[in-house]
Amino acid sequence: MTAVTEEAIKLRCKVSAGSPADAWTLECEVRKQLLDYLATKQPQHLPTERITLAPRPPLNAPPIHAGADVY
Repeated sequence: MTAVTEEAIKLRCKVSAGSPADAWTLECEVRKQLLDYLATKQPQHLPTERITLAPRPPLNAPPIHAGADVY
């Protein structure tokens, strides 16, 4: 564990492989298996914050002023 905040825990794993390509593949596989483990065994530790993006108004739409109702 390299860092802990209210919203995240940062982990660092050391792995080795015979070539850079194998090291990349191994890194991806370790990350995938760690996330799979968390999703199945410890789902309460995965982030749950969600955002919704509203569509942008057309470029020729009049500007929205502060306090105006937005639909």
